[in-house]
Amino acid sequence: MSSLQFIKSIYSLDTLDTRFTTSSKTPLSRKNDENSIADAKLPAQQVLAQSPLPGAQPSKWKTPEFYFYYLCFLTLPALMTKAVYDVSRPGSPNWDNVSKLLSPGWIPGRQVDNSDAQYSSFRDNIPYMTLVLILHPVLRRLYGSFWRIDSYTQVRQGPGDDSGLSQGLSPSAAADARLEHRISFDLGFAFLFITALHGISAFKVLLILYINYKLATQLPRSYVPLVTWGFNVGILFANELCHGYPLAGIVSLLLPAQTTAAGRPSSGNWGSWFDNYGGLLPRWEILFNITVLRLISFNFDYYWGLEQNRGASPIEVSTPPRSCRQ
Repeated sequence: MSSLQFIKSIYSLDTLDTRFTTSSKTPLSRKNDENSIADAKLPAQQVLAQSPLPGAQPSKWKTPEFYFYYLCFLTLPALMTKAVYDVSRPGSPNWDNVSKLLSPGWIPGRQVDNSDAQYSSFRDNIPYMTLVLILHPVLRRLYGSFWRIDSYTQVRQGPGDDSGLSQGLSPSAAADARLEHRISFDLGFAFLFITALHGISAFKVLLILYINYKLATQLPRSYVPLVTWGFNVGILFANELCHGYPLAGIVSLLLPAQTTAAGRPSSGNWGSWFDNYGGLLPRWEILFNITVLRLISFNFDYYWGLEQNRGASPIEVSTPPRSCRQ
């Protein structure tokens, strides 16, 4: 296997998530080496291969309208980049106003504007994000190789052997074993990742996720939509008003105020010590606004799945019929 093929296998859809290529409940069938799972058609590709729906309009890819879009796509981004480059050069009309906000950048001879804290945190952490982008699929492959996950779904090639899968597992058991190994890796990696990002605040995030999950799975089905919206919108306001729930403030409310040897109130407590371990992104409540959308999406997928997918896998929720979405 060449280096290019190895890198392609690491970033294949099957490495990232088997549900992108085949259902977790669907065992691998007898295939040739060149016809791997990664080459299987996705559901969206299967739909496109079918005949168009009645009343569907023809494609506009080769119409004058889209040729205009192509021209804009090829020219406008380059002009926008040039405009920003010209404005940020010494000698530009506003150079004296913006030069005090600039700091040395990663391009030799160029400076960057890191005055915005949120964008600065994104730019400064690009090396860490690149490292995660490389490590995640590599570690998943190593994890799978260590536990020999591929052996669960390798087809026996012996003559007269129609049992299908190795390890003596049935097709359903092999699919479940593959899924369990994937979940165990994703859970461990996600916990380490969120801890590195937010430090001690990772437990605050996990607590919110746990409560949201319980609301979807424990409440009567008719209450899930209303409670989901109320809880998640309330969390948005609570995160902002409480500034991410610093532990120092929580400790000061629950425990008596500590005093120094001189009898004066202490300026800090053990909660302040924990707050110092905020990870790479201490202001977790800012980025959590996007996570709220995912929490609402999960609860409603689960809500619709209870009705439309009785007996199906709880992690594979199909799109509800149009009558249920209108």
